[in-house]
Amino acid sequence: MGSATAASESAPKMRYTVDEAAALLGVSARWLADECRAERVEHVRLARHRFFTHDLLLRLLASREVKSVEKEADRDLERIMRRLKRRGLTDSQR
Repeated sequence: MGSATAASESAPKMRYTVDEAAALLGVSARWLADECRAERVEHVRLARHRFFTHDLLLRLLASREVKSVEKEADRDLERIMRRLKRRGLTDSQR
């Protein structure tokens, strides 16, 4: 029975309240509740209560991730160079 307890302690909770989720995310519960009401944040609604699963919290963090402008510019440049290469328009072939 001791191993079952240890396994359940290491597994993420099945659901988090708005207060618990806000504390984990480092935001105010008011902001998170407002985002839920405006339907800008995925959440579970049971009766009149809002909850978050572990996966929903991970998706929320991923959706708010800010991409580096330099990385996007590098990716765009690589994509353009591949297109030019496919069309035979690179400088090395002139």
